[in-house]
Amino acid sequence: MSGTRSPASPARIDSDTASPSSDTIASFILRVHEHATEAMRAAGLDSGAGVLVLSSYGRTPAGHPLPGRIRSFAIGDHQAMTAYALELAAEPHRNVFYGLQVMRHGLRRGQRGGLDDIIAVIGLVADIDADKGNSFRLEDLPVPPTCAVVTSHVPHRNVQPVWLFTQAVDAAMVASLARDMARLVGDRDGATADVAHVWRLPGSLNWPTPAKLARGRPPEPQQAEVDASPVSGQAVDPERLHEAVRAQLDRRSSPLAGTIDGREDAGAGPPPTAAGDPASVPHPERSGDHDTGDPREWNRLMDALRHVPASEGRVWRTVHRACADWSKGSARMQGALDAWARGGAFEKWTFAGSERHRNDVKDQIVMWREACRGRRGASIGYVFKTAGRYGWDKRRARWGLSPYSPKERPLSKVAWHVIEAGTAIPKDPINFARFAWLWQVATRISSMDDFPISLLIAETTNTNSGFGFTSYKRMSQILGWRPLGGNSAGEYRRASRACHRLRDRGLIVLSPGNAHGAHGARGPSYAMTPPPGMDWDDVINAFRSAFCTPLAGALDSGMEVEN
Repeated sequence: MSGTRSPASPARIDSDTASPSSDTIASFILRVHEHATEAMRAAGLDSGAGVLVLSSYGRTPAGHPLPGRIRSFAIGDHQAMTAYALELAAEPHRNVFYGLQVMRHGLRRGQRGGLDDIIAVIGLVADIDADKGNSFRLEDLPVPPTCAVVTSHVPHRNVQPVWLFTQAVDAAMVASLARDMARLVGDRDGATADVAHVWRLPGSLNWPTPAKLARGRPPEPQQAEVDASPVSGQAVDPERLHEAVRAQLDRRSSPLAGTIDGREDAGAGPPPTAAGDPASVPHPERSGDHDTGDPREWNRLMDALRHVPASEGRVWRTVHRACADWSKGSARMQGALDAWARGGAFEKWTFAGSERHRNDVKDQIVMWREACRGRRGASIGYVFKTAGRYGWDKRRARWGLSPYSPKERPLSKVAWHVIEAGTAIPKDPINFARFAWLWQVATRISSMDDFPISLLIAETTNTNSGFGFTSYKRMSQILGWRPLGGNSAGEYRRASRACHRLRDRGLIVLSPGNAHGAHGARGPSYAMTPPPGMDWDDVINAFRSAFCTPLAGALDSGMEVEN
């Protein structure tokens, strides 16, 4: 990658000292399991509702990928997870990763799971890679992390601060925090902003990839270690953490950004503005109507809620979904809906509530988390329309508001993930990224249908946006997959299944074919993405190593080679 720094004399590491630490691995996994139990209980959720996942990937010295090894464990089964982690960590060239996501039961063997498989999130990790030029310091974080993991020391100190949450929260609620944290620490690679990302297990070995070697990393593995300071050792309230992160970002963007009382703030710098920064992508939401911070809009909604009965189950559920979407899952809205459903006062508003929900605190919590997940969204207009049926005066002029202007149909969260993935694809030139990606696909496909679909995906990916949106029907027509017995659905399903297999293997990001995609119309959209455990630097450098020919040089004309 252009602009990366390499030391004049690459440091060496005594390989005798580079070995996995069984004590560190065991103690860290125990802490994760104990915290998962406590965080789920604090959120009113059953710790048996989901699993924790351990995954591992790697590459041989010749550059060939090791088979991914992934396994799920019940929360509390730390001994089995530790035993498996030690087995993986003992294998040369294999990197081991953990996650702070509670995944659903029923993941297929070898499947790590994605954003839609997350039941709850119990913590957040930031990725601060000094060897990529990131000089952000832990001391400049607005809230001290619970702990920090130093993933490598030579030639630069790369660190991953970890915040364990006081209670488990929904992935949709964490997504905004993750994006803001990525902006704050200057992570342009997308790891921090990815709620489903996995992280290097402390005590395991960090085996360098070709891209890391190109940045000056010694070929010997380095042990990932838990850093002692500056950390708090305590779990943090995710709402408080997000408020602190936003406040620090706001200070950066103010006219006095970079100074404190006229003095330079060493910890504050301009937020990342690179085109590939996932944090710069707008927040994915289901509808186009959201809380703008105007108190008149909030008061109008509260007044409407006073007229909506909470006794009917369908109304109760839809109001939660609409309000969660409008408020982007805010704690303030959760408190207002609790008062609306159970009865009582919230701020200056008093609600009658419903006997059905008067004493049912757990149902309220579960319903709110389901609503924040956003799988079945609703517009805030539903609340106003329902209130109108019960005599509420919906005129906006009563609140000093201008008439409502309809907005364009918004994109789904999955569609935004496609856009994010497309933004991250190297564009200089994109053809080289296509060939490098296809080389990775060729080593991972499980069906003969997968590679022709991969070729089609690479060919139809837009050069500017980085994503494509060819329908399954059109894919089948292009590939000549003709209907059998007059039943065209079977052949279109063949293309759909091939795309879903690529998605499950982490090779593409795919939005559903029966919803609006990244292109704003109904139908699938997709973007190429590096395989699990790799980034685009790894993908491109692996292709360079395998095909260092005049053809590769021609495809890569104008691109500076990493040294």
